[in-house]
Amino acid sequence: MTVDASTLRDNLLDALDRAYPAFNGHWRIEIDPIGGVAYTTNRLLSGKWGFVMHLNKIDVEGKKIVMNAGELLERFRVSRNPSADIYSILGMERDKRGDLLVDKS
Repeated sequence: MTVDASTLRDNLLDALDRAYPAFNGHWRIEIDPIGGVAYTTNRLLSGKWGFVMHLNKIDVEGKKIVMNAGELLERFRVSRNPSADIYSILGMERDKRGDLLVDKS
């Protein structure tokens, strides 16, 4: 049984919101069923930078997308800790577009 793209997106967003409650409502997932990928970004961090996962690599529980989202947070020097302080994130250094500066090391 396959899950439609809308249901999959909603399930993955729910998993991200449970794992990282400080970012509730800031995750964005676009499912491309033809290309077989899911594009994920966090609008609080950046509307440009995120990650792509192949749909056939995404587990039902969303554990892999949660893990990749945690790696994205770390790339922006933000803690994976579920009790992260959203206000300290809002005060972090940003570029002229308003995106957090990425750790390029």
